[in-house]
Amino acid sequence: MTEDRARRLRDTGFAPAPADPPDGPEVARPWRPEDGPAPTVWRWPPADRPALLVRAHGHWRYAVVGARHDYPDGRRAYQVTVDLTGRAETVARTYWWPHPALRVAHTGRAQPMTGPGSWPTREIPRPLRPQRRGTTAAAEPPDPH
Repeated sequence: MTEDRARRLRDTGFAPAPADPPDGPEVARPWRPEDGPAPTVWRWPPADRPALLVRAHGHWRYAVVGARHDYPDGRRAYQVTVDLTGRAETVARTYWWPHPALRVAHTGRAQPMTGPGSWPTREIPRPLRPQRRGTTAAAEPPDPH
């Protein structure tokens, strides 16, 4: 594909995902049964996720961590959402840790969880039913007796 065609596709919003930069971290491919025992996957709640800085195309890019994969052989990979190009085109990637092109941006306060399930959500109280304005209850007539 020519550079001009790629630019036009990108400008229309139909561009393929950006290619991983050669100076970036090593991408971990998805686990397969022939790889041996499955990794333990740790997830963070959406409201309190840690983040990494990913080196891409000569810049450090902010990447939100969605999960950590701990392999039985001791390897570790982080699944992140990152904008590799700086054009607000986020992609999901899984990177091997540690790597010189990855740094910790910040940690989350919440503890990760593994296995099925979800985090408890705060109940938002339902608003009271609004009173209709301009209406009054009819007063009962006085008792004549």
